[in-house]
Amino acid sequence: MDRQRTYFPYKSKYGIVKLYCEYGFNKANNVFKKCICNQCGPGGWKIDVVPDSILGIHIGEACNIHDWMYEFSEKRTKYKNIADKVMLDNCIRLIRAKKKQWGWTRRLREKIAYGYYLGVKKGGGISFWENDDSIKEGGF
Repeated sequence: MDRQRTYFPYKSKYGIVKLYCEYGFNKANNVFKKCICNQCGPGGWKIDVVPDSILGIHIGEACNIHDWMYEFSEKRTKYKNIADKVMLDNCIRLIRAKKKQWGWTRRLREKIAYGYYLGVKKGGGISFWENDDSIKEGGF
């Protein structure tokens, strides 16, 4: 069964941006979100190896939505791919919210965002499948 998805208005430095999210994310309180979401990069490391901003534009909320979708999605490759693509879409929405930027700067930021997407597409499997009981039992 597909989960409901919606948009929610996120207040960025450059105005309100409509970010795509799982239905529960826009209703959850910040304390609960902080238990699941850690912005960009793997949580629990002593140093923050993945920046929460791309050339001055904060994309942490896009990463939080991605973390949320990894936590609450059915454990199927289809849902991992959706979560990864939603993160890229939301990063681009946040980048494009800044109206005054040179074209080459916007394109560079979007290329870096695509690098984040490739990072979760190729390396995010460990986090996505982490709490899947069927994998631990040997089945799919």
